Amino acid sequence: MTTLANAAVLDDAIVAFGSGLSAEEVSAARNLYRTATLVANAKFDKDADPKGWYKQFNTVMVDLGWVAQHYQFDSNSHSDKGLTVDNVIGELMGVALSGIKAQLAAPAVLLDIASKALESLPEDAEAYAVFKSNSKTSAGGRVSVASFAKLDDNTLYLAMGVMDVRSDSAPKEVLILNWNSSCGETYEGAIALNIGVNELMDGAGDIHARLNGVKATKRNAYLDFIG
Repeated sequence: MTTLANAAVLDDAIVAFGSGLSAEEVSAARNLYRTATLVANAKFDKDADPKGWYKQFNTVMVDLGWVAQHYQFDSNSHSDKGLTVDNVIGELMGVALSGIKAQLAAPAVLLDIASKALESLPEDAEAYAVFKSNSKTSAGGRVSVASFAKLDDNTLYLAMGVMDVRSDSAPKEVLILNWNSSCGETYEGAIALNIGVNELMDGAGDIHARLNGVKATKRNAYLDFIG
């Protein structure tokens, strides 16, 4: 059974990796995810147009070699239902994974990785502080959870669930507190993708170098700013 190996906070997302991936595969998958995020950030304001942002994110991932299995991003209403990230994300990822033609255990594995990442996040004070800060928006709060798992020797799978809460009464810590959605609006997204391991590694060095260049440019700009 694939289990959670490590997780990180990237922007407002919890990105989790299952065991069985090499360090190089984790790095390559994370960098493809980061690339899609940076392109979407450049083209869309996520607060103003989350639907456009996630559509662009998904498009970039597909352009970079991932195969789309499921995509949705819509407004939703959960009348008189208390919302928590874990129950909504779990439902969304379950929908995304229902159409994947893979090993029978695939949905359970990817959902288990997401669940363990959510449970363990508060134990890392630094990562949790970053997450709480990044998940707050002008309209309320937004959380996404992405699980990566290699279910055989040849293919890496990604399942992602997104919950965007838009209400003046939205909780300050979306991850923990319940929220009655009847007093506001939510946008919910579900994405499922896969990529061959060989294709995952194709161009990984170039992508890594370019992303490091972007980071170095920003770092130098900050250093120039402070003199």
